Amino acid sequence: TTQRYTGYLLSEALLLPLLTAALWMTARCLRHPSTRKAAVAGLLWGLALLTKPNVQFLALLAGVSAFSFQPSVASHQPNPTAIARATSHFPFLFFWLALGLTLFPWLLRNRMVAGRWMLSTAFEENLARVSAVATLAEIEGVRVEPWTETWEHYYDRLVADVRAHYGWDSRAPLQDACAEQRQRQTEVACTARDIVGAHPFSYLRAHLRGVLTSLRDPGHRLWYHVLTGQEWESTGVVADIGARMAWALERGAVGDALHALWTERVAHPPLLAALLWWGLSAARITVWWLCGRGVWRQRRTPWLWLALTGSIAYILLLPGPIAHDRFYVPAIPLVTVLIALGVGRFSK
Repeated sequence: TTQRYTGYLLSEALLLPLLTAALWMTARCLRHPSTRKAAVAGLLWGLALLTKPNVQFLALLAGVSAFSFQPSVASHQPNPTAIARATSHFPFLFFWLALGLTLFPWLLRNRMVAGRWMLSTAFEENLARVSAVATLAEIEGVRVEPWTETWEHYYDRLVADVRAHYGWDSRAPLQDACAEQRQRQTEVACTARDIVGAHPFSYLRAHLRGVLTSLRDPGHRLWYHVLTGQEWESTGVVADIGARMAWALERGAVGDALHALWTERVAHPPLLAALLWWGLSAARITVWWLCGRGVWRQRRTPWLWLALTGSIAYILLLPGPIAHDRFYVPAIPLVTVLIALGVGRFSK
């Protein structure tokens, strides 16, 4: 997976080592605080944010946890005074200093070019092209996959409504084409925010459904295409058997759900397709079971437990309606650590 996305020149391939190093240095600094470790952690988090800004809340949590949770201080100073407690937090000021200095040149550039202090416009773009579109489809009861014609239809409809509301065709365009584009993007994002804010439960359902759909997909469609050169649809069986079985179970048809599993994953698919689905499904279940064991074995090491599980949960939940294995690439090293902890016979 990592090699494939490196070949595609996507930012997740670079984010993977940066995020891993940032979490590793943060965990070391939480265990034994020092100004050097805190500064390096801040630098690494800054580089990770410049690579892909969607990890900004992880960086924020890392900086906040540094002040609120320091096991080494508690262990080495049974009765710390107020001065000792203040001194223990001093190294983590270097975390924020290094983070700010790393981000400042890019923030200044955006201020000079776009007229406002910002890290990225990705949030506005995702709000319009992802969150609002998924919410509109959920309101109308339409199950739509990202970037399909139906998905683009909802986005085009959103843009058409914004065009009519703000009078794009009637108002005088700005002389600066980039400024005009930024203004229109902001207007679309404001409308998208209103849609999501007016229908929060529809947004949450669409978001969680996207995450769950991605997590239960073992990757058989991708690997069938890689190995055979043909699309999964050429097998003549459904791609998402989970959705098919869920549809039957919602109607109380347990027998129909089991029959669908038998026909769509045993009787009808080609041998390679069946082996891929069952093998990858078993591998995914094994991975999560070993991760669970790793989490349980680290219950007495909260600084490591929190860093690993919190980061993995953040990475898995963040994409929402467009959840895809591409977005999970940065979590691969963290999952590997939990698997190792789940397999080994050690607790620290």
